[in-house]
Amino acid sequence: MIEQVKIKDVLFQEKVDKLFWILKIRFITPITLWVVMMLGFTSRPNIRSITIFSGILVIYLIYTGLNYIHLKRIKHYTKGKRTQVNLNMLATVQLLVDIVLLTLIIYFDGGIESHMVLLYVFVLVVAAVIVDAYYGYFLYGCMSLFYLGLIFGEMTGYIAHQSERGDNINYYQEFGVVLSDAISVVFLLGLLFYFTRYLTKESRLLQDAFREALKKYSKVKKKYDDLFDSVNDLIVSIDAQGTILYVNNKWREVLGYTKSDTKKLNFSDILCRECEDEFKNFIAPFEKGERERRFRTVFITKDRERIQVEGNLSAKVVDSELVSLRGIFRDITKQVEAEKERENEQEKLKEFNKILIGREHKMIEMKDEIKRLKKENDTLMGT
Repeated sequence: MIEQVKIKDVLFQEKVDKLFWILKIRFITPITLWVVMMLGFTSRPNIRSITIFSGILVIYLIYTGLNYIHLKRIKHYTKGKRTQVNLNMLATVQLLVDIVLLTLIIYFDGGIESHMVLLYVFVLVVAAVIVDAYYGYFLYGCMSLFYLGLIFGEMTGYIAHQSERGDNINYYQEFGVVLSDAISVVFLLGLLFYFTRYLTKESRLLQDAFREALKKYSKVKKKYDDLFDSVNDLIVSIDAQGTILYVNNKWREVLGYTKSDTKKLNFSDILCRECEDEFKNFIAPFEKGERERRFRTVFITKDRERIQVEGNLSAKVVDSELVSLRGIFRDITKQVEAEKERENEQEKLKEFNKILIGREHKMIEMKDEIKRLKKENDTLMGT
């Protein structure tokens, strides 16, 4: 049986994993640059530069740490539109904070032409190019290009170079102008970055291959769904925590649950209370190597009725760890009721037989007593 796998959930998990990877890069790179600066491999920094950069670095790391914690929480959310929005908002806020922090560095220190910034740009651009392009990573690309855009702006003279400032007041010393100039450069380079990613041959091939795989998966899934939905057995698949992954139409029909209901159900929700401990004990041997067992239990319908079922449970075990269970059951409620009725009839028949046998035994005793009394009477009359 094929477990119900949602492609969107798989892609979501991939996005989350890559965001974790990017966050680790964002943790390591600033600290590395700070160490390089302190060792003096770059141009000699003054105390003011060290203080400013260290303060912003602390704010940056605290913020990135909070993002990491938030991403950990998102990973365990129910995957849906709300979670996708949270994921995109996280990437958007990171971009905005990065723009503000770097603008503060430039405004107070004016060090965008330093080797540290160049190295940071290189690391972040490489990271953005390696990962897939989707909304969140497009923003990461813009964030990286912000750094590159500032350097490019100085090289072309669009933004005044540090050595040209001196004590003269120019537009570069205005914080708002610095931000607007940088964003305008980043916007143009961001568009180039975005369309270049989607115009590459590799990107098109990957997208075509993914669409083809989706079509094949959909066809195979439809065949199996049609097969399982046409049988009269109740088919269910659950994970190790009891979350229901798949049920066929017959299962929903007998138990009265809708598709939306099953998404919220745990397998323990449909077991009778007295069967829960029995079920836990029943699946324990699966972790020790057993793959299939016969199981009889009681399901509770949506209307709180009891349904007697019997079937086979098979397990998927990976590295001695239970991953999922697949069960094929049949409704034996009528059969169990018929067995109980037959047992009741047999009990009644036994009681009736006892009564009949008791009456016959009493009649025999009465006949013997009559014969004895008659014999005694004949003896008395003869005398």
